[in-house]
Amino acid sequence: MPLIDVPGYPGLSLFYTINPTVDSSTGTIIHDSAPLDLGKPNLVLLHGAFGSSTSFSAQLTRRFGAVEQFSDARLSQSYNLIGIDSPMHGQTKGLDVETHTMQDSADCIIAVLDALQLKSYALVGESMKGCNEAGWIAIKRPNHVRAICLVSPSWHLTPTEVVNSIDEFIPMLVSNKDGKGDQSGNLPDAALEVVENFYFSGISRSSDRRLFFREGVQKRSRGGADLRIIAGAPHLPLATDFSVANRFILAFMSRYYGDV
Repeated sequence: MPLIDVPGYPGLSLFYTINPTVDSSTGTIIHDSAPLDLGKPNLVLLHGAFGSSTSFSAQLTRRFGAVEQFSDARLSQSYNLIGIDSPMHGQTKGLDVETHTMQDSADCIIAVLDALQLKSYALVGESMKGCNEAGWIAIKRPNHVRAICLVSPSWHLTPTEVVNSIDEFIPMLVSNKDGKGDQSGNLPDAALEVVENFYFSGISRSSDRRLFFREGVQKRSRGGADLRIIAGAPHLPLATDFSVANRFILAFMSRYYGDV
């Protein structure tokens, strides 16, 4: 079973899988079934809370069918697909601590990516945990992260006030695009504040990180940040609506990698 020991966390070994295949008859994942292809870009999949790397390839109920990030040829033929089980999730071993933050999890995942000697990669984070980890990794490894795709970044059950704020936020995203506003492509300050507060809440700590994050979001918005909504999809569309979600991921990643 592939594990990597994490420096600074005695006894912690993170489980990872690279380009696995899935036994179609049993749904069993065949880990490390193919090495990294140096000619392909790297796509790192970060699971949600209570999930694992199997969230992207396990067999679910008959109602949903198979979850096919790993076994979807559209992805597997174009990218190295890398799944990592976060601390205290999946087949990762060890870590008996009283406190552990999203930033800590991101540090552990970075240790695995560094051990695998990945110099460039894109991130797909699902749900609040996977998306927050992706955000922290991008902050800490800005020269490594080419793109980030955040899938269902909010709580499992989104409060009405959050839904309303999203409805108000969407017009802000395009207020200076497509011939509107000053046509600069920039996000207005109000939109940047919404995104910043999502990750950092209203607290004043980490002011330097907040500024760096805000500048990064603004830079990315000019380069083609996108928002896609799957109508009627539940909280984990990578499982329930994987075909559409994978198509969105491919379309977004093509902006940074071209038609690989």
